[in-house]
Amino acid sequence: MTLLNTGCIVVPKKYVRELLFFLDAAGIDGEEYPEEDESVAGVEITDQYGDIEDALLNIVTRFTKKGVLLNGEITYSGDNDGKFVIIDGEFNTLDLEESVLWDASTETLYNELRRRGATNNAEKIRCMTTEELAEWFDTVTKDILAGNIQDRNQWRDWLQSEITGVGETR
Repeated sequence: MTLLNTGCIVVPKKYVRELLFFLDAAGIDGEEYPEEDESVAGVEITDQYGDIEDALLNIVTRFTKKGVLLNGEITYSGDNDGKFVIIDGEFNTLDLEESVLWDASTETLYNELRRRGATNNAEKIRCMTTEELAEWFDTVTKDILAGNIQDRNQWRDWLQSEITGVGETR
């Protein structure tokens, strides 16, 4: 199988040497680069050939067990296309279709839902990521604390209404 891997992994700065060591031990070439946030460092993986999925998963797991949460994205192309996504120590493999969805903006995804007939706010909420749902709950909580109380009928009307834009609750 022929695969070309390119991307980066971000690690707390004090662990960058350890990450480079484990990558090297797995036969993966990585090069450190500075991040805007000085508490972390990036490791760039450029033009790495071969299937590195198992090696990356093992490295991410090793760091996660120590309480060190890696982040990053590494795209692969060749016989198969997709990407490896690491978010707070969670490793995911996305195929090409999942990768395209991952890269799409939230607004683009909502527009696609509308195009497919998902037209109300209840359907929008069902499709939210954990982060989007947390942000939505935060907005609603702030509204309630500010005295903007909705009763059951008002919530039902809103849920059945046409999808609102990103970040709009009402």
